[in-house]
Amino acid sequence: RSLLAGGGGSGGGASASDAEGAGYAEKTTQDVSNTIAALLRYNRLTVDEGFGEFDANEDGNISRDDLLTSAREFKIEANDEDLIRWFHSASPSPPQGGGITPAQWREALKDADADRVLMSVGVLPSQQ
Repeated sequence: RSLLAGGGGSGGGASASDAEGAGYAEKTTQDVSNTIAALLRYNRLTVDEGFGEFDANEDGNISRDDLLTSAREFKIEANDEDLIRWFHSASPSPPQGGGITPAQWREALKDADADRVLMSVGVLPSQQ
């Protein structure tokens, strides 16, 4: 499993902190979706490839622990409470064993505004 932040994996990659700015202000579920989408776009990953990166234990679902672990690894600047709220909004009826399915992941990110986050830190959509 390649890491997106801190070198290694996908061509060195970047963390969400590179694409989101500093601070841990409370984030809405849409803010978290936007940040994840920006992280994926900046690292040239599709939504489906991003699912694989966030599925830390590679069991086919993103569990709460997978999300929290990946958020720390990828330096997503959101607190655990915001991430857990996003997790529950993304998986309102989790499958047996819990977790976000690939279809739920795609649905949660389909309206995300990665460009807004990227432009807020000076990365134009054509530059990423």
